Amino acid sequence: MKTTIKILSLLFITFIISSCDKGEEMKTLPKNSINGDFLYQSSSKYYKSDGQFDRTVKSSGSIFIKANSSNSLINLEIKPIYGYIYNIKCTNIQQHGDTTTFSISRQEVHIDDQSFSVEGTKGINVGRFGMHDGYYISNKVYLQYRSINTTSFALTKTYIEATKGN
Repeated sequence: MKTTIKILSLLFITFIISSCDKGEEMKTLPKNSINGDFLYQSSSKYYKSDGQFDRTVKSSGSIFIKANSSNSLINLEIKPIYGYIYNIKCTNIQQHGDTTTFSISRQEVHIDDQSFSVEGTKGINVGRFGMHDGYYISNKVYLQYRSINTTSFALTKTYIEATKGN
């Protein structure tokens, strides 16, 4: 009889614990993880420091993407075919089924001997999930950000589409 009561008590406690509100939803990345190597195509619009449009440059290269163990930060190591490697950190990672959205908060990025203030534009429409700086779905990453040269104050707006390598 004591064993039956202990088992029923344990089952009751387990039920209570499992039905409690666990707070914030876990931020786990999908099984087809964002981590890995991607090949990208980009389009960057360059503006002079006075705001006048200067030129559009199309580029390509690779991106190595790594989410930290708690999935609270994504690091993008961007390697253009021509140019210098640079890193962008993404935060505010949100999981929506098989879609992962993220933000690019303002940060200082160094490219060669120049410094840039980089931040997302909230310019990508992810359907019912709203406007974001970037998102990942089905082995593809899309992101958009702007950078301001901290010396000349020239502005660049960049859009990147990347596909995960095999």
